[in-house]
Amino acid sequence: MRYIIINADDFGRHAEINRAVEEGLVHGCLRSATVMPGGAAFAGAIDIARRHEELGLGVHFTLVDGHPILPPEEIPSLVGSEGDFLPDHTALLKRYLKGSINLEEVRRELAAQLQKVEATGIPISHVDSHQHMHTLPGIIDIVLDLAARAGIRAVRTP
Repeated sequence: MRYIIINADDFGRHAEINRAVEEGLVHGCLRSATVMPGGAAFAGAIDIARRHEELGLGVHFTLVDGHPILPPEEIPSLVGSEGDFLPDHTALLKRYLKGSINLEEVRRELAAQLQKVEATGIPISHVDSHQHMHTLPGIIDIVLDLAARAGIRAVRTP
């Protein structure tokens, strides 16, 4: 039998997104969401996930358009002058194609994001990433390795 899974990205990014996820879960067909570990409303998203055990919670790995978990000085190839991630996939891709993205920094940051979600004690059903950055060569290998080490068997691809 085949199933369709409706997943909400950006869970934890903003309180309004969290509200929409909970509404879709309670009154709609939403059964899965991926949480942004560096999102401003991360704690609220985790509260919702705890109240709704039926929600499949994934990690929405973030390398662009968000806030890192690690201090910016530990991941300089991933952040801009303000200490946040680069604004979008195009900015990261330009840096990546120039060879200016340090994959060890990527590994450390994504591991910190995964650990933050694991620390909540909520089972993690899958991983994906903001603006699909996990599909880039080299980065996909890191994501697959982190997921395998954590016992996460599903990686969503576009």
